[in-house]
Amino acid sequence: MARKLLLALWVLLMVAVVVGSLLPESVSPMAALDRLGASDFVLHSVAYMALAFLPALLIRPRRRGQYAAAAMFVLGLALEIAQGAAPGREFELVDLAANALGVAAGIVGARFVD
Repeated sequence: MARKLLLALWVLLMVAVVVGSLLPESVSPMAALDRLGASDFVLHSVAYMALAFLPALLIRPRRRGQYAAAAMFVLGLALEIAQGAAPGREFELVDLAANALGVAAGIVGARFVD
């Protein structure tokens, strides 16, 4: 039961990241994130760490979970590219690096918890 709830949380987190990545920065949810005062690099790293941690921990066999976790980097790359068409957004290599760091941390973290 807990595994299914955590997998559902993973899907919801993916949806939130996709929507948040493509919304204009002036929209309310994005403005609220700006008010947190955290750097964009930290926000990307933490979000992608969670996106990678959950499948790496929950999906079995472990290799499949690691593939799903690594696919979160591909999701981040696709979203960075798509931001070129989103109003007020642009592709940023630093964001992609933060995503990669977060994915790596999530995969490593899942190995320690598992």
